[in-house]
Amino acid sequence: YSLSTLTNGLLQGMNRMKEPIKNALIALVLHVGILVGLMLGFDLNIFAVVIANTAFGFIMCVLNARSIRRYGGAKQEVRRTFFVPAVSSAVMGIVVWLVYTLLMKVSGSNLLATPVAILAGVLVYAVLLLLLKGLTEQEILRLPKGRLLVRLAKKLHLLRR
Repeated sequence: YSLSTLTNGLLQGMNRMKEPIKNALIALVLHVGILVGLMLGFDLNIFAVVIANTAFGFIMCVLNARSIRRYGGAKQEVRRTFFVPAVSSAVMGIVVWLVYTLLMKVSGSNLLATPVAILAGVLVYAVLLLLLKGLTEQEILRLPKGRLLVRLAKKLHLLRR
């Protein structure tokens, strides 16, 4: 949703005010179709709404990116923008689930399992983002405490020296 909002703003800044509306209408029609299909065909209940809402945001991003490329000539870098974060997120989700499940079985304490699983997820996501070259050194330097983060990443061999 944040990326679709950003791309809406980009299109408006390019004086293409109607493009985000047209794209939202197309995404809405597809969203309703996906929702109805999931509700009737798969008996997913509320999960169908979550999936359909996620699909709406994704469709908006794709349509807006296509419009930006058509009217502005900018080409989206697919690997670093979509593929690396998606792979990192998927692995992070698996690790969080495993850590949480294991800690709940061992300790039975949600108060312990939740923050430890979240911390494990943050670390796994950050490490994978760097190992898969989802962020450059220059991008990290622009973050708060960027110099410290770059030094730490280099010491851990997550960034090249």
